[in-house]
Amino acid sequence: YLAFLGFSLLVPFPSFAFMVEDSLHGFRVDLPGSYIVSASSKLGKVIIRHRCGVGGLSVFVLKRARSRDPLYSLRIVALPAREALYKRHKKGALALLEGTYLDFVPYFDTEYAQAISSQGVAGRPAKALVLLERGNKHDLVILALPPPGASMREFSQILRKFKLFKPKVRYRSLPIQSNVFGFPAAFVDLPKGWQIEGGFLPTRLMEVPELRLLGERGGASFHLIGYQYTFMADPMMPMGMAQAIDPTSGQFIPIAQSFSSPEEMILFYLEAFGVQGEPEIRPIASEPLPMNPAITLVTYRLTSRGPVKLFGFCPLQETFQPLPDGSQIASWNGFLYLAWGEGEEFAKAFGTLSSFLINPQWAEANFKAALGEARAEMAHRQWMWQEFKKTHDYIKRLHREEMTAEQVFQEEMARGLCNILSDYTYVRDPETGEVFHIQDEAQEYWRHEEGEILGIAEGEIEPAELESTGWHRLQVRLEGFGKW
Repeated sequence: YLAFLGFSLLVPFPSFAFMVEDSLHGFRVDLPGSYIVSASSKLGKVIIRHRCGVGGLSVFVLKRARSRDPLYSLRIVALPAREALYKRHKKGALALLEGTYLDFVPYFDTEYAQAISSQGVAGRPAKALVLLERGNKHDLVILALPPPGASMREFSQILRKFKLFKPKVRYRSLPIQSNVFGFPAAFVDLPKGWQIEGGFLPTRLMEVPELRLLGERGGASFHLIGYQYTFMADPMMPMGMAQAIDPTSGQFIPIAQSFSSPEEMILFYLEAFGVQGEPEIRPIASEPLPMNPAITLVTYRLTSRGPVKLFGFCPLQETFQPLPDGSQIASWNGFLYLAWGEGEEFAKAFGTLSSFLINPQWAEANFKAALGEARAEMAHRQWMWQEFKKTHDYIKRLHREEMTAEQVFQEEMARGLCNILSDYTYVRDPETGEVFHIQDEAQEYWRHEEGEILGIAEGEIEPAELESTGWHRLQVRLEGFGKW
């Protein structure tokens, strides 16, 4: 989760708007591709945030002030801004606020504060538009803050189709305990009658959500996913190894298949989780990591309009690292957030998904713990790479030795066959180790201590007689190789 808070150099993609309804918190919106929704009861507001984390819409309700003048309430709302221009309209009032992105933190949440800090835009000038609409007992406030480099026009489509209504579903705010730190890691609004499965899962680096919130015909889920492929480009023996994260343990396990794209990996996990149909999977944001050009942060959005409606998003850290010898390492790691259901169940599921709220206390503790584990993990990965390379080099050396032995064997077999078919043979002096290639004209060969070689028929001269006169028997092999 923490790895995907800091989007700064965002590459825009087409909007791909998708109509969603939240029956827990009472709103409907045609959501553009680059926006997501946070609507936890703990926030007390609906935030339609840009994927970069900076900017978006903040919608909340205020108890109506005693004054009948809508500008009175609007001035209270505008207190954090440095400058404000006000104007009345028939249903209330509006204001143009000026300040810095830091000044607008009270209108959003901790994620917004972390995003402006990590992206270095906290002190940059910003303008926001605030609309206050009077009600019988409460005032509706909508604040629109464009992301850096964007304009107010970006919100026109959202505001045109944004509708509030009375919440239809009863729910309870449920804390989800951390198994590591002993306090809530997150909060979620759970519809009445729904069940929760899983929790926060300790992994090598940090605690991560592995949750399924299930109703009769729908649900929401939060999963850790990942894939890693290592390819060794050896000309004699190329080798590849694929691994995927097991969401139930948070650990990489070997798999028999490989993926050519992140979309294929996402479909693999959807099938593993039992999600029906094949949704559209589109990238909605992409940001290269300035500190490491080999890493890109990409967010994908999943939508399906079938009988079982589906909505989800998947922030991934995509890594491609070529090595000097032609080898390469590719990995896609991140999280998959899903809401699915039939009819009204989807509205419950989307409300549950949008209510998922990380506890800032847990995020800080988890981040500090992850830093220490990350150092140990990097050392472990370097060790694993060296061990993998040693194993690969050993297998390659065995393969090379086997190829060399095969070549020598074939050469000697050819030579031996030629010798067998020819009129020559090999003899070896066991006393000196010398080997002689001579014409094959006898059955036994003897050598005198002065160096002369004698060929005789078997049994023609008694061996004892030859040995007494300074001769010794030679070893004979037609093929001329192997052990004598």
